[in-house]
Amino acid sequence: MAALQVEHVESGSPAEQAGIQLGDIIISVNDQHPETVDELIAIGKSKKVFNLVIFADGKEKTVTVEGERLGCKLARTAAPVGSSAGSGSSANRSSGVQFESQYKVNQALTTLTSIIGWLVFGGGLAASVILLLDNQFGMGLSAGIIAVLGLALIQISQISRAITDTADYTREMYLLQKNKS
Repeated sequence: MAALQVEHVESGSPAEQAGIQLGDIIISVNDQHPETVDELIAIGKSKKVFNLVIFADGKEKTVTVEGERLGCKLARTAAPVGSSAGSGSSANRSSGVQFESQYKVNQALTTLTSIIGWLVFGGGLAASVILLLDNQFGMGLSAGIIAVLGLALIQISQISRAITDTADYTREMYLLQKNKS
């Protein structure tokens, strides 16, 4: 079953005043189980009161937030193990604490950078070989430099992917530790 995880809480917002924190998982709102942010908003707007069951610090708790909005950014996630909505193993909890949208965007950008790098490298290398075989050394050298720039883009994309994966792993470990204590 899906739930919504808190990615950010605005300072002074109704969510902050109710004690909602980064990493908390919203399991139900007004006795309903929203799987998207739009569903949560629709449920809350009907009464302008959000009676939330959240999973925080390894246990469920109920909080009430009044107003037109919560004042926090949410992302869809799996319901945590140990909650009334969750089932499965601790591996499900690990996958459930990912900030899915940001991670997917970062992965897409690094893949795109890598593809562009390979295209620039391939084009520059091919042009360099053709120009050198045609005895146009100056142009061949320029095309070779373009090929090297393509390789640099490939390296940048690999470094970016490693940073993204490390940040994602670190965040997951932090949230798992937070849920254990």
